[in-house]
Amino acid sequence: MAHITLNNTSPLIKSLLQANAQIIMAQQTLARIKSVADQITSGGVNTSLLETDQYAMVPTGWGQTVYTDIANLLATLNSLSPTLSALDQG
Repeated sequence: MAHITLNNTSPLIKSLLQANAQIIMAQQTLARIKSVADQITSGGVNTSLLETDQYAMVPTGWGQTVYTDIANLLATLNSLSPTLSALDQG
């Protein structure tokens, strides 16, 4: 997708660019969270370790769900990368 140059003087475009930047930050944060979760769980092999790890402290019985949710959120945000990059004015 080609880079889009926007006139960022309008309130709508300012809001769009701000939201885009926040989504990019969320994507980067989730990538770090997924990396830590992967380290704790040996790449998702033993997700119950999220429940006993002192850094993660996921409630008992929720390790798999939390790990899957992190992975799904990151995958969803990663699928937006072309659009985010096209709108990124930074």
